[in-house]
Amino acid sequence: MIRHGVVLAWLIILVGVLITNSGCGGKPKNPGLLEQNGIKDAGGLAFVMVEMAEGGGSYRITDNPTLSRIYQLLNDAKHVSGISTYVRPDMVTLVRRNGRTLSFAFSLFNPALTWHYSSPAFVEFVKTEIAKSSKYLDQARLPGFTIGQAVEIESSTTRTILPSMKAQRVQQAISLLSSAYRPLGWTTKTGNWNTIAGYCTAGRPGFEVVLSKPVHFEALIGWTGPEPPNGSDALVLVGLTVDKMLICEGADQELSLAFHSGNSWFVTSGFSPKDLQGRTPTSVYSSLAGR
Repeated sequence: MIRHGVVLAWLIILVGVLITNSGCGGKPKNPGLLEQNGIKDAGGLAFVMVEMAEGGGSYRITDNPTLSRIYQLLNDAKHVSGISTYVRPDMVTLVRRNGRTLSFAFSLFNPALTWHYSSPAFVEFVKTEIAKSSKYLDQARLPGFTIGQAVEIESSTTRTILPSMKAQRVQQAISLLSSAYRPLGWTTKTGNWNTIAGYCTAGRPGFEVVLSKPVHFEALIGWTGPEPPNGSDALVLVGLTVDKMLICEGADQELSLAFHSGNSWFVTSGFSPKDLQGRTPTSVYSSLAGR
């Protein structure tokens, strides 16, 4: 009986040691920033986008070692008190395999990711590893296409099919804007026909093209908007099959490019002379309108 009691005591001690070593007997670890958002590990990520307004460039990370490193750095972000008042124009977006996303704003000069989290290690990694490597530069662009018909739009109901000479100008302008557009890096919002056609008037018409053959590409749709304290999940990776495109000029003389896919329209804007091979948006539209 004594011998059995000694063996039982040793078994109890051994089980206690195993529980302690496994962490089960200690204080449970608080979930990291990404774990709080339902991203349990890097295996759930399809890719990561890093948009750098300050340093320039759009970067797409797809290799597993770098995805794992970024995951660890962001998940280990430190909880801080107070609200960051610094401008954070850069953005990192984690794209999950199911198309859902999680975005954080940051700055090369400010480690804050949200109101309550910061990661100096992540910002340093972007500076030294991502921004200095050309292999991460985002190469995603629209596929090549040809147009079958060009139409001038003066309202939601007023459409005029253009002759070949004008249609060629529209083809050139559409090609210029679409070659500059980065579907994974630019803000692309869901729109509707009435809103888009509302920008088109007799004095400032829009120009729509029907593609000879639809083109397919993936785009990040949405706008991150006001930043939640734990990051934004407003963007969604969407596969578009585009059969029409449209150019219009807003009252602020900003050019917008719209894509028709299925029963929906999607709109992007913000074209600068850098995007337009040195031309201003106004000059592109004037040439397009034959002015």
